[in-house]
Amino acid sequence: MSILERVKALLGVTTDTQDAFLNALIDEMSQRAKNYCNIRAIPVELEPAIARMVVNVYSEQSKVSEIKEADRSFKFAEITNNVFNSALSDLHAFRVMF
Repeated sequence: MSILERVKALLGVTTDTQDAFLNALIDEMSQRAKNYCNIRAIPVELEPAIARMVVNVYSEQSKVSEIKEADRSFKFAEITNNVFNSALSDLHAFRVMF
């Protein structure tokens, strides 16, 4: 099951109308996780944590401050940072220190 499929299942989303937004959230949270863990790809074992972060951000979408679809530039309110910080315990096991 892909991260998008997992997110949609958790949210109960059955259409494709939110896929672009959900994929943007997945990209954002995946990149943050890769940066924190110093890894180049998200391992399968980390996908559920990414999905939970996306669901949490999506659930708080009323706090999204700006979305620009054309250039995929998304500015999130502090909720994105809060969700990421709450997932650090999940990410820590995958962190590679140099």
